[in-house]
Amino acid sequence: MQSIIDFVGNDVEKKNLASSWMRSNYLEKTHEVDTEMIAEFCELLRTSLRKGIHTYTPLEWLSYLKSAQQNRLKQILDVDQYEMVFIPIVENKHFFSIHIHVMDPCIYILDPLYVNLNEDHQKHLTFVKFLDNAWTSYYVKNNPKQDNTYDCGVYMAKYLEYWGKNEKLPFNKVK
Repeated sequence: MQSIIDFVGNDVEKKNLASSWMRSNYLEKTHEVDTEMIAEFCELLRTSLRKGIHTYTPLEWLSYLKSAQQNRLKQILDVDQYEMVFIPIVENKHFFSIHIHVMDPCIYILDPLYVNLNEDHQKHLTFVKFLDNAWTSYYVKNNPKQDNTYDCGVYMAKYLEYWGKNEKLPFNKVK
């Protein structure tokens, strides 16, 4: 599996993200990433996504949830100005993502560990569906899955990157 650093873009972006990883010493220990690293990745990803696609950071999403009043969530997220919106989520120390395709209108949930929708997914999906109850939601089961308990952040970052490029998820498990 490629490192998260291998797919962030130009050399300046790679150096910025690499320094973040080195500060936390995660490169030396595991593939595990934390919320701050994913937030930095999302900020860098925003600059490389084509117009019409937007990604939030996990911290932005959590702040929206804390301040969310059902009638204000649509104004806060403002998804109507985009074709696609990606929401990386950390819940109970586990990363997964919600991908909103505004034009379809569909909501996709991608999780690198679980194969079925669970209560954590449902909790976040409920907030997203306040945007418009007519949207169809899908739990994607055939996405690449982690085979350990700590690579969820890296897998989720790959989901965001490849869906943002409208490319098939190419990475396989490496043992």
